[in-house]
Amino acid sequence: MNALLAFLLSVGVNLLSCTLIMAWYIIPRLSKQPRTQALLPLVLLHTFRTAGLVVLLPQVMGGVLPLGFAAPAAYGDLLTAGLALLSALMLRLRPVLALPFVWLFNLVGSVDLLYSLYEGVMIGLPDFHLGVAWFIPTLYVPLLSVSHVIIFWFLLRTAPSTQAVRESAVL
Repeated sequence: MNALLAFLLSVGVNLLSCTLIMAWYIIPRLSKQPRTQALLPLVLLHTFRTAGLVVLLPQVMGGVLPLGFAAPAAYGDLLTAGLALLSALMLRLRPVLALPFVWLFNLVGSVDLLYSLYEGVMIGLPDFHLGVAWFIPTLYVPLLSVSHVIIFWFLLRTAPSTQAVRESAVL
C-alpha cells in the first residue's frame, strides 16, 4: 500500500469514527448541560495541541519538514492551545464573559487546521517521513476537526433556556 492511500484511509476512517462517537455519545450528553458547561470539555481537548510542535523537531520526525509547512502548523497549534486554555479558564471562572474567547479560539483553531491541511496537500505530507507524528494528522486532526464543528454548533444554537421560552410562547 502506498503512503498516500494509507494516509487517506486513516484520515477518512478516523474522521468517520470521531463523528459517530461525537454524534452518538458526546453531543447527546453535552446538549443537556448549559452551554458554558457543555463547551468546557470540547475546548479542553484542544489544550493538547502543543503536540503539534513536534513538526519542528527533526529528531522526533525522523527528518525535516519544509519550514513553510512546519512553522505555521506548529505555532498555529501552540497559539490555539493557548487560546483554548484561556477559553477553558474563562468558561470555568467567568462564564458570562467566556463566549467571545471561545469564538476567538475556535476561529483561530479552525483556520489553523484548514491552512495546515492546505499546506500539507501542497507539500505532499504523506510522502515525508513522519515517524510517530503520523498519528497527529491521521488521528488527532480528525478528532479536532469534528470538535471544532461541534463547538461552532454549540456557539450558534439557541440556548436551552431561550428555546424553552420560545416553546412556551407558542403553546
